[in-house]
Amino acid sequence: MPPTTIGAKVASGLATLYLPPLPPPIDTAQITARGTRTSGKKIVTSHPVSKKPLRTSLKEEIQLATALYEPPTSYNTRTSFDLKRMVEDQVSS
Repeated sequence: MPPTTIGAKVASGLATLYLPPLPPPIDTAQITARGTRTSGKKIVTSHPVSKKPLRTSLKEEIQLATALYEPPTSYNTRTSFDLKRMVEDQVSS
């Protein structure tokens, strides 16, 4: 059934652009039959595989945000920079 309202049309268009297509349906009987089978061979690894987190933790994000924070320049500092630029422009001209 096609969307009828403008909001539904916009949502449908955005969904087709940005969302991945749905996977084909899977028969649950195949999953349960496959899951009950056990194999006699087991894979043994010589060293444990360490998994690294894919995303930064909240603590790390806060530390990054505070590390990059620079306080805004004061009015006096900005005006002195502007004055220096004007003087340099006049001297170089």
